[in-house]
Amino acid sequence: MREPRQLSSLRTAVVAGALLALAAGALPAQPPAEAPGSVTVCEQARRLAADGQAKRAIDLLDRAAAAGHRTPELYNLRGQLRQSLGDVEAAERDWQRAAELDQADWRSRLQLARLYAQRGLWSDAIACYRAILLTEPRHADAVLGLAEAYEKLGRKVGAANLLQAASDAIDDRRIHERWARMARALGRPEDAESALRRVAASAAGPARRDALLALAELYLAQERPQEALDAAREALSLEEPSGEIGEATYDAIALATDYEVGQVGAELRETLNALDGKTLEREEAFAATQALRFRLADAERVLKDVGVPAARRNVHARRLFAYALAAEAALNALESIDLGLADRREAFAARLAEADVEIGQLATATPGGK
Repeated sequence: MREPRQLSSLRTAVVAGALLALAAGALPAQPPAEAPGSVTVCEQARRLAADGQAKRAIDLLDRAAAAGHRTPELYNLRGQLRQSLGDVEAAERDWQRAAELDQADWRSRLQLARLYAQRGLWSDAIACYRAILLTEPRHADAVLGLAEAYEKLGRKVGAANLLQAASDAIDDRRIHERWARMARALGRPEDAESALRRVAASAAGPARRDALLALAELYLAQERPQEALDAAREALSLEEPSGEIGEATYDAIALATDYEVGQVGAELRETLNALDGKTLEREEAFAATQALRFRLADAERVLKDVGVPAARRNVHARRLFAYALAAEAALNALESIDLGLADRREAFAARLAEADVEIGQLATATPGGK
């Protein structure tokens, strides 16, 4: 049955009016309906891009947008593809459009924030990062980006407060590590230690090893050699079973044993001075010196048990020589106390001075040393 002419004309006029309104922007653009289970336009574009056909993928998205498929996903994807081809300005427009279409779309804002950061537009980057955190308060990338932007603008207190709060609330290794570095730079070693311990407790493999090495460095700076050595030896246990450890792990252990040897030497001098000043009995001085010799032997044994990286073999040999000088000095000190021989006291002073020089040179030649 044919439709009455008046109704047909009315329907035509309505359709024509709707098309005109859509072209003028009076009606919202609705994406074409896609059959359930069909491959979406964005999926097709991703496949083309994965095959190295980024330009064809962009053309496909352009046609889809022209046909009314205007979604945050499409603009985000097209922005990424345009950026990959070097068209940064067009990518920026796409991400801005995606953000306008969905206030909760953090992906477009993250892309914009990173783009602004690359250009040094830190205030614009801050605005984007803050917008993300309004809807995604535990977004680690936004936290890290915002902290960086604050630092670039000289707002170190704001960056520190942000990272500290985030480290307490978000279990993210990058945040903990960033806060540890900043806390140490601010003279807050307790906070740095706490953050690094979180990483060491939750991470695995190289990430845990690096956290332990950072802890060893922190402990040495605080003159806590035994804790530094414990952390370094734990890091050693995480090295690959290749028969050779990493240079950073070797350096951490060596610096800790260097510190121990230097500390023992200082205590040997104090013991002999106390004996000379008659504030320490000979038996007490003998026992104290013997205990210090045991500590030297322990430090030397730890270093000998470490697999030596090829790049550290020469310095390792020099280090063992320095430790041997310290051990000889300790033996001379013991004999001086036991036998009261002046030449043994002189030999003690000479050998210990030589050991101190060697260890001092090794420290300056070792990354992380003083």
